[in-house]
Amino acid sequence: MSTISNTPKPFYKIAGRFLLEFFRYSKTYPIPWKAFSEFPVYYSYNKILKSPAELGLPWIAHGAFLYKENYLTPTMRILEFGCGGSTLYFAKKACQVISIEDNHEWYSVMKERTKTFSDVELRHIPVDKEFVGGEFASNMDELKHTNSYKNYALGASDVQDESIDVLVIDGRARIGCLRTNLSKLKRNGIVLFDNTDRTAYAGGIQEILGEWDRLDFSGVTVSEYYFTQTSIFKRKAQ
Repeated sequence: MSTISNTPKPFYKIAGRFLLEFFRYSKTYPIPWKAFSEFPVYYSYNKILKSPAELGLPWIAHGAFLYKENYLTPTMRILEFGCGGSTLYFAKKACQVISIEDNHEWYSVMKERTKTFSDVELRHIPVDKEFVGGEFASNMDELKHTNSYKNYALGASDVQDESIDVLVIDGRARIGCLRTNLSKLKRNGIVLFDNTDRTAYAGGIQEILGEWDRLDFSGVTVSEYYFTQTSIFKRKAQ
């Protein structure tokens, strides 16, 4: 989570950090030079840095956020893994949201923040009591974490197939959540998968969504100093 400060940062520090992050990121991942055009929004996010949950915004690449702004319509049904600012954002768009969260403390915070939205359902599903592993291992498994999240991935098992407009993968065990819940997506729905620049997800994404149309948004992250990549997937037109 971002470090929050009410003291505005000077312009030169924000500009310097932007250049540092741009060149650091571009050494490893392809990033369009047009990302420089995102500096004004980077500056606005970082002048007084607030968490996405405080702002009620999704913690994703800024380009993907703009895509969602144009895509979402009221009454769309959203299933997301990992609650936060995105949950509030969807709720304010009058969408119906089911959000799965493993951390009880954060779940309680978000439960309080979303209590006025009747179409938001938060579900707290903790780490598995017994290790399952595989695609249900923590998304940080490359750091040798030993937690697994099969029950978490199955947290929306009661949701009807082909009833969801947007499937958001931005929490634990992301490949397991994707595979387990893809059938719930409408034929014309989209998958929003955050941090697709992480190599741990590449194989699973290619296997499951390799035949889908893909839009990658690399660059500035909403309300954060670092860069990331968020991807949108849609079934190819028949």
